[in-house]
Amino acid sequence: MSDPGHHRRPVRRLGRWLLAGLATTVMTAKLLGQPAPETPKIVRSFSGQFMVSATPVYGHRALPPGVAGNTNYAKLEPAVMAVSAERFKTALWSQLGFKPDAAWSGQIVLALHPVQWADEPVNVIINRLFDRWNYRVELPDTVTRTRYARALTAALLLEIANRQNRSPDHSAELPAWLTDGLARHVVAAEPTDILLSYPGKKNVKDVWESRTEKNFKGYAPLTAARAVLQDQTPLTFDQLSWPTDEQVNGLDGGVYQACAEVFVAELLAMRNGEGRMREW
Repeated sequence: MSDPGHHRRPVRRLGRWLLAGLATTVMTAKLLGQPAPETPKIVRSFSGQFMVSATPVYGHRALPPGVAGNTNYAKLEPAVMAVSAERFKTALWSQLGFKPDAAWSGQIVLALHPVQWADEPVNVIINRLFDRWNYRVELPDTVTRTRYARALTAALLLEIANRQNRSPDHSAELPAWLTDGLARHVVAAEPTDILLSYPGKKNVKDVWESRTEKNFKGYAPLTAARAVLQDQTPLTFDQLSWPTDEQVNGLDGGVYQACAEVFVAELLAMRNGEGRMREW
């Protein structure tokens, strides 16, 4: 019969080594004036579809030029973003005619990291695990509201499009005009700001509100888009389908974004437009 203590002694030594290593790491951090390492903050949304994580930030951090004080940028934080993502999903599903309690298939991870520069790109990474597609959106924690909405729209539309996709290697692909147009249309059609920014506040019903929340009663969703196109030639379908980086980023005066929004809105306004869009 083997000695039980013979198996426990290496484990005890390993435990002592791990504790010694952790103590050394903490001591080194203190000597360098830095806090000890922390695990990323992770928040799950109430439906479970969104999981938001954030890389820990130590001490004071100055925002890059062009970002600090710019009201077009939203400051993202896991707890607030989990609420915002659910609100945005509800608004997008409503535009497509999905019921609020409809089932979802793929999980969406929203991974925040400290912003490095203005107009930092947002990446949507698609992977398949067993028989389900999952999505990871990597974005800076301070980002323009346009990119914020576009990232959520892309992930949500891919999740819908891949529900019946049985291919183990190829995800569904989305036309750029659909993602950009629907993102703008969802934001414009909502009576309040659904892209919540931190620091936010909770009202008497314990519901998160954005510090930039506005009321647009009587506001026609396409007013801004039509104002842009009033003196501009609308883009052709081919131009909408193959936009340049300058157009996507709004450097063309917003013509591409406005055309995409109007085009999506007109498709949804057709007879059974919502149903046709869902089927497509």
